Amino acid sequence: MLEGNVMRIFVSVLMLVLCVVAFAQEKVVMKNGDIYEGKIVKKTDKDITLKTKYGDMVIPLEDIKTIEKVTEDTEYLERCKKLAEEHYRLALWCKEQKKEKEALEHLRIAIKLNPDHEGARKLLGFVKKDGKWVKEKTEETPEKPVEPQKKLTKEELEAAHRKALGLLFGNKFEEAIKIYEEILKSEPDDYIAHYNIACAYARLGKKELALEHLRKSVECGFSDLEKIKDDPDLESLRETEEFKRIVSGEVKPKKEGNEDNKEENKEPTDEEKKQMKKKARFF
Repeated sequence: MLEGNVMRIFVSVLMLVLCVVAFAQEKVVMKNGDIYEGKIVKKTDKDITLKTKYGDMVIPLEDIKTIEKVTEDTEYLERCKKLAEEHYRLALWCKEQKKEKEALEHLRIAIKLNPDHEGARKLLGFVKKDGKWVKEKTEETPEKPVEPQKKLTKEELEAAHRKALGLLFGNKFEEAIKIYEEILKSEPDDYIAHYNIACAYARLGKKELALEHLRKSVECGFSDLEKIKDDPDLESLRETEEFKRIVSGEVKPKKEGNEDNKEENKEPTDEEKKQMKKKARFF
């Protein structure tokens, strides 16, 4: 059974999604990437006046990329996606609390509300093949024995990091992610790999995966919270609750509190922080 505060969050979000909000009728997409929603109450050959919940805005036509109609169906689907994201977040919280049964339930609800929710699908064991989500392992497919992962040498790790950085600087984010994933197979606690994967996913607009790797980077030892707050590549994550949890210091290194690892988890020295900054991509 969900604890009281979590249940209240769930109910409030559910009521928000079920409410019919007819105010936003147009979506104005600007050339600089900004998006405004409201009702166009006036239009001239030079600008439009958009009535929003914050007041009227006069927007020059030359700054507008597109104007899209927001139908009830569109808004309904968007709200379903938002609710799916809340269930996904609840599932992550349940996992942290060792409530696996409840986590599974919320993940299943998430993919019902948003069948293409990547984070929930992956946690449920799905992979995307030919544009469709399928179970990674099926009864018809005999499980292959897992071959031990080859441990990369120090030189191989450095070379892999250099190659991935080059791809990131070239905006080839998906290719860079693949290399970092290979690094993590050898070094699962490489916080620089997790951090740069988070940056890449954030740039690709995949917030769930970006937040997942950002959290892991901190759990694995990345301690420069000021860097996380200011990193422009994480701009799209800043309004999410998970990002706020991370930068507030709520997410701790996973070995913190272990008596045998006190030395390992002490606050990094200034020199160690400099080395961290040399490794990460956007420092």
